[in-house]
Amino acid sequence: MTLASWVPDSVSYRVLFDVARDGFNVQHTVVVAGVCAGVVVLGALWPRQLSELVGGLVRREVTAAEARALAVGLGGFGMFLSLLFVRLDYARYEDLRRALQQHRYVTVEGIVSKYVRGDSVKNIPESFEVGGHRYSFRAGSITDGYKGTFSGRSDIRNGAVVRIADMDGVVARLEVSDSSSVRSP
Repeated sequence: MTLASWVPDSVSYRVLFDVARDGFNVQHTVVVAGVCAGVVVLGALWPRQLSELVGGLVRREVTAAEARALAVGLGGFGMFLSLLFVRLDYARYEDLRRALQQHRYVTVEGIVSKYVRGDSVKNIPESFEVGGHRYSFRAGSITDGYKGTFSGRSDIRNGAVVRIADMDGVVARLEVSDSSSVRSP
């Protein structure tokens, strides 16, 4: 029996992440939609200034009407894409939440090994292994599952006992043992 596969029978867990509890994250899409709305407002309120800016970029004279049409067209298209992405993201979230509720996932339980602390500045993903499954998370990644901590918290570390609801490699629920770490039998 290896240390990586040994988990005591009486382990109590606390939930660190649960997709159904933590809800749908729309933050990244709202930012993009806000930028696109800003482009529409810029074109509608200041078409002459926008025409000068666009004219400098394309190296020809652009009329205020052309700049307004460009801003409204690009901004409107951007907002449409943002709404489309929200819908697609929400559909993925709902699939993951439903799979968790219906117990359509693989339970991965064991001791964390090969933990690498993530660093968003250096673009190093947080990663670890549990029971032969490797999990890796990048800051800012678009997923509806667990995204990593990137905060230096010690919840996930080598030797920690965890239980994961794994839905095709996406962590739908992450539970951490209340004990600090496990000692070999």
